[in-house]
Amino acid sequence: MEHNLHAHPLFTTSSNLLADDDRILLSYHRARLLLQTWDLSPEDVLKCTPKFWAFQEDPVFALDASVTNILACHVNLFLGTLSPHLRRRPHLESVMERGLKGELIGNFLLSEVGHGLDILNLETTATKVHDGFILHTPHPRAAKIMPPTTPIPGFPKMAVVMARLILDNEERGIHPFLVQTSDERSMRPGITSRRLPPRCGSCPVDFAITSFNKVHLPTTAFLGNRYDKPENVQFLLHRYLWRIGLGTAILPMHVVTGLGVIATIGADYSYRRHIQGKGDSSVPIVSFRTQQLPILRAIALAHVFKAWRPLVVQCLMDVDVDPRVKHAMGVVFKATVGRMTTTLAREVGERLGAQGLFGHNLVAQMENDVRGMNIAEGDILVLSIRLFSEILLERYTLPTPEHSSSLLARHWSGIFTHSATILRSLPQGHRDADFNNLVLPQSEPALIAIGHAYAYAAALDAGVPQPLVDIFELLALQADEGWYIENARWTQARRVETGDKAIRDALPHMKEYVDLLDMRKYFTVPIRSDETWDQWVLKLKSHSHLDEAGHGPAGLNALSSMSSARL
Repeated sequence: MEHNLHAHPLFTTSSNLLADDDRILLSYHRARLLLQTWDLSPEDVLKCTPKFWAFQEDPVFALDASVTNILACHVNLFLGTLSPHLRRRPHLESVMERGLKGELIGNFLLSEVGHGLDILNLETTATKVHDGFILHTPHPRAAKIMPPTTPIPGFPKMAVVMARLILDNEERGIHPFLVQTSDERSMRPGITSRRLPPRCGSCPVDFAITSFNKVHLPTTAFLGNRYDKPENVQFLLHRYLWRIGLGTAILPMHVVTGLGVIATIGADYSYRRHIQGKGDSSVPIVSFRTQQLPILRAIALAHVFKAWRPLVVQCLMDVDVDPRVKHAMGVVFKATVGRMTTTLAREVGERLGAQGLFGHNLVAQMENDVRGMNIAEGDILVLSIRLFSEILLERYTLPTPEHSSSLLARHWSGIFTHSATILRSLPQGHRDADFNNLVLPQSEPALIAIGHAYAYAAALDAGVPQPLVDIFELLALQADEGWYIENARWTQARRVETGDKAIRDALPHMKEYVDLLDMRKYFTVPIRSDETWDQWVLKLKSHSHLDEAGHGPAGLNALSSMSSARL
């Protein structure tokens, strides 16, 4: 859907010059505007229609990772969890309607301080009483952690809270409960939200630790199937958490968009920045191979992942695909995109010099935001360990990559075969100590290997320019050079020679490749041009000799008085 949100004052505001509280509030207003612009329906959310996926790929998400965090939780997890209940529970229709308009914001409270991903042992309880339930956090380590539950002016909040149902003094499994956590001004009675300090270097969000002190809930708050004790607690819990599997694939889709921004910033700066040569001549820093390498790699990744993204969606929406395979494809997509983008963002940021360290130039901030997304809705490593183990145990299989004779596909096959051979040799199978020692460390690299093969094949079939495909292939090879040397006679000299050719072929088209990403209209950074730099500098707080002395910021005055205190 075409829109001009990137030109709206909410998105053109220089958020990096604002205080954290103001930035957070701005992000909530941006999120509301995005929801109102897209106007998703309950059916879009429930059935994950093409409009739902187009919404997830909106380039404006790359401008503010706080919006991504807010809406990933709100739309996919909160509204997505409510959506199947609408027909049987009409009272939820108003919640859904207000949520889709951004009139309220929803969260999904699962992980606890003392348990993290060990969700089967969460301790928040919902005890059945005659007129509803009592939701309670039994001790501080059972408090929910991360979802942004603090009160935000003008944005009432609700949450789906996963809690252990207690009925007649007996545990009846873990179920979802609908809870209003705050109104437009303050927290609801019995609920405490402690805002966490901002994450290092990333867009600020009001991430929090949330606890409940004997909060009464109506009977209608129960979103579970039934009160009976489930035969399989784990199976039931994972049925409730079906949207998290979807979220595993959604977050890296935003990362792909952000990678296009990173590549564009790196390329534009490299052409703009000149150094003085001999005499009066100057040359752009893009003339140097050390500058060309990370920029062209980022451009290649952006194009290749953009070609792969729709195939992941296609798999997720295929009714004939095993749900476990769908989740597996999301994990592979997340691991491959997340890890490669984190590495390239750091390399591009360093090639911007000191400018690359500042959040207002986006690259370093995006790197940290991607690191957060690598953990959100399933830590890459933990997901990889579980998935690779299940594949080795032949509980299901991943689709064979297209172009199965490619070097990258052969790499995946070789890693899998080697790990399977080790597993078969272990006396106690996957319960053997050496499975932990020898196989589990290969989990993430193995899944990224098949991700390389999937992405490479998608790029070939989508017609991504061959020089970019070649650069991607070489970048993938570097992740496990030892294997390619041993099994494909890929010597160091051959790698250098082939890499040089790929860069030489791509370099004349570098500007064209960046233009094809079509990201410039969605963002601006001070280092884009001399004009944007000059305009940005004028917005900075200025200090000069004529400033009135003794009137520093209040915080500094307070520190001054503390520094003179005696112990």
